[in-house]
Amino acid sequence: MIQVLSPDELMVVGLQLAGFDINRQNRCKRITNLNRFKKHYGSLPVVYSELWSDLQTTTVPGARIDASEVDVESFLLGLHFLRCYPTNDHQEGMFKICMKTARKWSWYFVEKIAALKDVKVRAGKTRGIGMRY
Repeated sequence: MIQVLSPDELMVVGLQLAGFDINRQNRCKRITNLNRFKKHYGSLPVVYSELWSDLQTTTVPGARIDASEVDVESFLLGLHFLRCYPTNDHQEGMFKICMKTARKWSWYFVEKIAALKDVKVRAGKTRGIGMRY
């Protein structure tokens, strides 16, 4: 079963994991929460909401995840790893999990996201604009 998360739902979970409880999130402007999320995870929640959905629905075998086996917190752990490249000790403290688990999920999602490259990244065409010989 696919677990759909709106960008706002993902942002709330991500900010809670980063140490911003719901009361603190509610006391500030949306732009502040978006900036906090981006600083911890690298992009806006709308991007990762779509990526979370894509990982569950893709036909690429190496990229597909089963949402009944993994959770969004592990996904966010992987995104944080890609953004900050923290040590396992740092992730252990922030995400309140053991180092072995932090390493396992970080690399699990790095590999899954990388497997989407061929379907998500397209090579641009060069037009030669302004080129004279």
